[in-house]
Amino acid sequence: MSSNGNNAETMIDEPMPVKVSPTGPSKRLSVRSSKFDRGNKGFLDDEEQLLVKYDANGDGKIDAAELFSIAEDLHKEKQKKKGLKKGLGLSLVAIMLLLTMSFGLVWAVVALTKEVAVDSHGHLVDSHTGNVVETRPEASLIHLKADSGVARRFLMRKLQD
Repeated sequence: MSSNGNNAETMIDEPMPVKVSPTGPSKRLSVRSSKFDRGNKGFLDDEEQLLVKYDANGDGKIDAAELFSIAEDLHKEKQKKKGLKKGLGLSLVAIMLLLTMSFGLVWAVVALTKEVAVDSHGHLVDSHTGNVVETRPEASLIHLKADSGVARRFLMRKLQD
C-alpha cells in the first residue's frame, strides 16, 4: 500500500506469486517423511506415505523386520481376497440353485394347472377324462360336526363370502 498527498491509502494491483501443490497449502515435511520424498517435490504421494507407515523405527530405511511387516500385510490381503472370492463363488452357486428351484416350481404349477379345468356348470373336472374331480364339504375338511354351532357359523361365513 502507498499513501498519496491526501492521506488516503490506495491498493496496488500487482499479482503475488503463490506456490501450489496437489495437497493444498505448502507444508514442511518432517525429517522422517522427507527421506521418502522422491524428487524433493515437497509432499508425499500414496506410495511414499505407505513406506512411511512401514518405517517403524523412523530411520528412513526399510530394514528386514519392516520388510517382514510388509510381507505379513500382503499375505493378509491375499487371504482376504481369497475369502472374498470364495464367498462370491458360494453366492453365485446359491443364486443358481434358487433360480433352478424357482423354475422348477413354476414348471410344476403350470403342469398341475393343465390337469384340471372348470366346466360350464362350475364343476372342477379332469382335463383328460372330463370326470368331475372328487370334492368334499368344507366341514369335513376341518372335522367339524355339521350340527355344531362352530360348523354352522363357519359355513354361514363361507356362504356370505
